[in-house]
Amino acid sequence: MKKKSNETSEQPTVLRRPAPGVFVPFLWGSGFVVLSAGLWKIGPIIADGYNVLLPYGFSVVLLLLGLTTIWSSIYQLALRRIPAATIHLPSHRFHLGSGNIVSLVQPGKSNLSRLRLRLLCIEQKTTWHKRASHQPDGQVESYTTTKETILHQQTLVEVTDLHVDEGAEWEKTESFSIPTDAHPSRDGNSTSIEWRLELSGKGLGFLSFLHSFEIQVSR
Repeated sequence: MKKKSNETSEQPTVLRRPAPGVFVPFLWGSGFVVLSAGLWKIGPIIADGYNVLLPYGFSVVLLLLGLTTIWSSIYQLALRRIPAATIHLPSHRFHLGSGNIVSLVQPGKSNLSRLRLRLLCIEQKTTWHKRASHQPDGQVESYTTTKETILHQQTLVEVTDLHVDEGAEWEKTESFSIPTDAHPSRDGNSTSIEWRLELSGKGLGFLSFLHSFEIQVSR
């Protein structure tokens, strides 16, 4: 009888640039604008002899917040016109010191002034702090702060002035190695090591995007 192997073959991994949200930010922005208009109209009535500048000030703040949120949704809608790039990996795990392969695929129709894929190693240090609570009982509450430090970074793929026709695909495959003295992925209570693939691009005009994907790196 043949023994079953304990090793399982790693499946290829495809990482896709997420589609930006549009509908929810637009609803929030419209709601802020409506609240601003309502507060501007009934604010003096609510103030009833008090400082009427206060409701007017809140109305202006809500208006600016609403317009900013609506502009964000319009920006995201324009960004959706750039087809999502995909990152193809033989597996979801890289290895220190050995050869690794990554492929970046950008479908058309696309016009990008820059497209870049970087590999980053981030050290995350979590520190616990204590402070006195504002409650009458004077209890001590705990909270944490996290500091991130880049330990290693390398550019895997970078291209400028990329123009891809409708229905076509641009693909770039690169082989690379990670230094053997780099830190593998590690989760810890106070110190963690996280590896990320960072995909960034800049379209024509003001459009740009930046997305990170966590991966595993082992020895």
